[in-house]
Amino acid sequence: MIELEISFKFGLKPWRLFIVFLVLAGLLPAFHSSNSYAAPYATELVGYSVQNRPIVSYRFGQGATRLAFIGGIHQGFEANSTDLIVKAIAYYSEHPNEIPGGLTVYFIPNANPDGRELRQRQNARGVDLNRNWASFDWKPDTYDVDGFVKGGGGQKPFSEPETEALWKYIQGNDIVSIIWYHARGGDIVDTAPTAASGQRYGTVLARNLANATGYAYLDNWTFYDISGDASDFLNSKGIYSLTVELNSYTDIDWNQNLRGFSAVMAFFSPRFYNENGRSLSGRFLGYWNSNGGQKAFGNPVNDPQEQGTKLWQLFERGTLTLERRTGLLAWKEGATGPVEVPTAAPGIPIVRGSTPPKLIGIPVPATNKVASVDARSSQLRDKVNKLQQDAHDLEQQFFQINQRINRQPVAPAVPAIAPPVAVATGPDKQIKVIVNSNSIATVFAYEKGKLIRTIGAFSGKPGFDTPRGEFKINLKFPLLKTNRWYEDDGTEYYLNFFMSFTGPGLPAGNSPDDWGFHQMRIPVSGPNAGQMQAGPSHGCLALSPAEAEWIFNWAAPGTPVSIS
Repeated sequence: MIELEISFKFGLKPWRLFIVFLVLAGLLPAFHSSNSYAAPYATELVGYSVQNRPIVSYRFGQGATRLAFIGGIHQGFEANSTDLIVKAIAYYSEHPNEIPGGLTVYFIPNANPDGRELRQRQNARGVDLNRNWASFDWKPDTYDVDGFVKGGGGQKPFSEPETEALWKYIQGNDIVSIIWYHARGGDIVDTAPTAASGQRYGTVLARNLANATGYAYLDNWTFYDISGDASDFLNSKGIYSLTVELNSYTDIDWNQNLRGFSAVMAFFSPRFYNENGRSLSGRFLGYWNSNGGQKAFGNPVNDPQEQGTKLWQLFERGTLTLERRTGLLAWKEGATGPVEVPTAAPGIPIVRGSTPPKLIGIPVPATNKVASVDARSSQLRDKVNKLQQDAHDLEQQFFQINQRINRQPVAPAVPAIAPPVAVATGPDKQIKVIVNSNSIATVFAYEKGKLIRTIGAFSGKPGFDTPRGEFKINLKFPLLKTNRWYEDDGTEYYLNFFMSFTGPGLPAGNSPDDWGFHQMRIPVSGPNAGQMQAGPSHGCLALSPAEAEWIFNWAAPGTPVSIS
């Protein structure tokens, strides 16, 4: 049962509150600027599939260096790659401090939503979306694990709305590294060299990823011919792109891949040099890491400089130049300004399925060292997790105190139970919700048939599943307080911006059978009292404060709600 509660009762004396304010006044603005509690992630629409299903990206962080982890470009037997990325979203929602500062990290769990619905590898038109990219070797007819596939590459590169949308999204966000997840093989697959310069940008990153995960490093995929491959195409644009093959068609190899996510993020985490105040990030940092680092380049002498279509940076031993039109980079020892970036192929491009030349000077990780490296990594991760949890707990205390400082007292004339908010109906508005596994959901708000907002949410935990079906917004309350049935231990919670969608039972019978949208819950009492808690709900759809307030103000009683 649920009853309405109007105010928090914190019991802090004014003079004590004032002292707390003086102590934290300098800390709170910094906390707000980090937006830590606004949402663990933001959802963004990448595009739509052939059958008009959305492809959704979950964005963590706001740094200038942008990375992406993408699953589900192949569905069917490889659908566990989507399950892996869904779990990653849930994990980093609970551990947002594990996203290094200076990075923006995108998780795209399902690049082929039609294939997942149809339980097949290809999209709804029968095109293999990992054979539809504009690499040098694109072909209309392709091969996969089952052999020859007529029309598997599509009518032309980017003929499919899924691949076209993904490439536009990658370009629009200037994503510098993309890791694609497939099944099966238990390996990290390097790209073919670029046709322009014979460069393979991700090789050192691939070896680092192999060390972190324990997967084997594959210099080249030789099992069957691959054409129109996403990683090969992105490598030709100077993007550090690799393919991870999970061990099986069922397991997501979670512990291995969690180490892998961390390894990729560490590879691109921006570096700051205290000696001269310069920074190194993005593609320059990736190239620096991949080609000898400080020993080969020296340290940066200046910050990146713009000149025409070029971005260049001076190092102690020469100049690194990025040509924005192609995405390719060039290094010239002894140079003091931007240099020309090669655009002509030095030789014949290599076809996937043949054996490319070995890159010299990059050692293959010794297999017998992987276990010991993993053990040390695990111990270090435990220590880091403890420190991050301590920092997170302290941040929550700041948040709680700030909420108390800013909360205005409620006038005593307000009745104990307030009527629902009266708002005109909104026939032109519609809410659609897609509930994924691991208690993660995406909420889409439409107005007059146009998508105007995409919102990430937590859905019901196991045993408290969010109901599927067709509903409508019924009653709206600015603030509810749950009764003790809500948790076995008797915990009560405040639910701000509550909108029921399954029935009008709240005021008459205080029915527990109404589900709704609301802000992430806040315990009324106990050790975490007043601290907003992210995580799975008891069947409702729990949103960040800003998103819960927005949809509460936007949606009207009668607004249709479709949950699938």
